[in-house]
Amino acid sequence: MLPFPDCFENVMFSDILENDLYIKEVYQAMGSDDLSEPIIVIINLMKNGIYPTPFKNKNEDLSNEYRNEGNSAYKNKKYQKALICYNKALAYAPNMSRAMKLAYSNRSALLINFRHYKACLNDISTCMTMGCPDDILEKLMKRRETAQRALWLENIQKKYNSYAEDFFKIPKRHPDVPCASSQIDITMDSKFPKIVAKTDIKVGTVLALEKAFVVSPCPFDDAGSNYTTCSYCLKMSLNLFPCEGCTLALFCSKQCNELCLKEYHNTECHVAGFVKNRPDIQIPLRAAIKVRNMCKSWDELVALSNRYNSKKVKSSINEIFNSNNPSSLLTFNYDVNFLHGMLFNATLIWSFCIIIINNSECFFPQSGDDKAKAIRAFARILIYLTIFSPPTYMILPESDTFDEITKFSKHPSFGLFPFIGKLKHSCIPNTRAAALNNTMALVALQPIKAGTELTITPVFHWLDCPQTKQDRQNRMLWFYRTVCSCVVCEASPHDWALMRQNSQLSVTQRRKHKMIFSNESPENFFEPNKTAGIYKKICECLELLNDVPFSKEYADMYRYFRKCLLYLQDYKSQNIVLDDSIDVYM
Repeated sequence: MLPFPDCFENVMFSDILENDLYIKEVYQAMGSDDLSEPIIVIINLMKNGIYPTPFKNKNEDLSNEYRNEGNSAYKNKKYQKALICYNKALAYAPNMSRAMKLAYSNRSALLINFRHYKACLNDISTCMTMGCPDDILEKLMKRRETAQRALWLENIQKKYNSYAEDFFKIPKRHPDVPCASSQIDITMDSKFPKIVAKTDIKVGTVLALEKAFVVSPCPFDDAGSNYTTCSYCLKMSLNLFPCEGCTLALFCSKQCNELCLKEYHNTECHVAGFVKNRPDIQIPLRAAIKVRNMCKSWDELVALSNRYNSKKVKSSINEIFNSNNPSSLLTFNYDVNFLHGMLFNATLIWSFCIIIINNSECFFPQSGDDKAKAIRAFARILIYLTIFSPPTYMILPESDTFDEITKFSKHPSFGLFPFIGKLKHSCIPNTRAAALNNTMALVALQPIKAGTELTITPVFHWLDCPQTKQDRQNRMLWFYRTVCSCVVCEASPHDWALMRQNSQLSVTQRRKHKMIFSNESPENFFEPNKTAGIYKKICECLELLNDVPFSKEYADMYRYFRKCLLYLQDYKSQNIVLDDSIDVYM
């Protein structure tokens, strides 16, 4: 269920939650066939209430506090924390203010210390263009001169890898689902469409490359991911710049800024504090606004919301899986557990959100009847997305400058994927999702025979990180409102020991496994000229060991496969962190 946002502490729902008559009205409305009905009931009950705007505006004093906090972190050698604080200082600084200029200046000092000369020069240029304060001008000019002299050192360190450059390309795409390979097929003869292999598929084959409909960064405020990743594409850029209207969004490029504003942020900006650090709120809201903007008119959205209100309707492959079609967001599986508890919480959250949007800008039509229909349609879309469209867990690659290592981020992000998000869940999956910022690649993890349904793990592959049975089930319950009873989720430590004992390699498997790496160690996959050969050998081994997935040899080879994919993901994503001073367990 959705817990209430922190801002609800300032909003008096006691008139509703402590009144049995009001509670009864809401529960009666939840029995309606119209998903919007309980929201309309709550909005009507709240009409006479006074609800403060639940977010902080730009504030120069607060910006200065964050900058000073960054200076302190810098002195204490907590460099990633310093970067986050400087980015927060930028987010809260009024546009063109002294606080904003000082934040850019201080961030440039941090970046030159890590030999990110180009990023340092970008910040100095921004500060100069805005009108650098006289008291820091001389210092900034000397820093610029130093960075310009050393820029060539940064350029020669960049290595081109043609294999990594082309790895995530799909030669031939599915005619109805542009993000998917022609090697997959979709059968429509069951309760819900199945995504199956059209031909025999080898381990390591890229089967889909799907851009998320919308994304949301890590929800943990201490991790500061809202302030280290681009709000639109999730790129971990060293030169993020803030939205001019709110303290939530930062962008890595002008293009991301413009696309984000066009698709949803022009409206989201008014409720920034409401959705901050809450992907379970941010993703449905962003998606609902984007769906509205994809429709030519409110009448089209009303018709769309009525069609997919609460009953499953027959849809085409394009309508179900193509993210360019707004219907793809409203065609997830309807089998959901714990429906009423989640519906009640979502009703309160979205009622409040709709009131803020209605009071903040001209998003809804102005005339009475048209506005009422539009609010109902928007409410239906929000409720549907909250209950029936679960976001996909995304673990991004990142390069740690201080330790000079490439690793998976400890701070998960989330995305809404109309194709990959509808794959059948399995705790022993035959595919693996690889995050490339706001895009997800789907890679075959097992040899897949023609006609076999593609599956994906709902949380983590059991070999990705150590988890207790309770941890795994908690994650499953939180994100997908289900509890799995498969062998992976239910096995005790004793069961795992028995499964590993029974997963013994045959003599033939041992001989072939040894032959594959007779002249090469898998540890060499970070050498650019050997990436292709090593990856091919790792995939051969995984195919060889497919029938002994609980063996030590399979576990070792899976980790090599994961590490090789990490290198390829990192090459495409180009995400940078300064150190590991911000640490949150996934």
